[in-house]
Amino acid sequence: IALGGPLPHVMAAKAIAFQEANQPDFKTYAQNIVNNAQVLAERFISKGVRLVTGGTENHLMIVDITQFGLTGRHAETALRSALITTSRNAIPFDVQGPWYTSGIRLGTPALTTLGMGKVEMEEIADIIISILSHTKPATVEKTGQPSKANCVVDPVVLEEAQARVTNLLKQFPLYPEIEL
Repeated sequence: IALGGPLPHVMAAKAIAFQEANQPDFKTYAQNIVNNAQVLAERFISKGVRLVTGGTENHLMIVDITQFGLTGRHAETALRSALITTSRNAIPFDVQGPWYTSGIRLGTPALTTLGMGKVEMEEIADIIISILSHTKPATVEKTGQPSKANCVVDPVVLEEAQARVTNLLKQFPLYPEIEL
């Protein structure tokens, strides 16, 4: 009977991760992730958007999107069409349930890794608010009722958001050494 054992590649990966986490640069990087999350959270709050915890002390936040009249699934889809990847997330006492949800989860590690900072976090919050403010549930043809999944984004706002996101990504390319 083989029960498995230590996987050398996993042990090596952990050793490298611990070595990197022990460097002074990593502490700065981790603090920048938290700083960026706090700026993003503060921007949402200043624009009247509710965060489930009222702010953040770590790398992520959950945005309550009920004020936009959308489900988390609508928001996830609309934001993805604007080139922003996020995840729908349930909020406490969620009336939409765990599948459609009333929130989205946002985090800053990937953005921080790209080199983004305060100005970019504020721009990202503004883009997200713009998209959510100009998205509405699609109508289900059979029933005439609003869909909990499909949505319609104002095409002018969507095009503007895509241009803004593309501009950010041009300034902070994932692999700057590779030209496409």
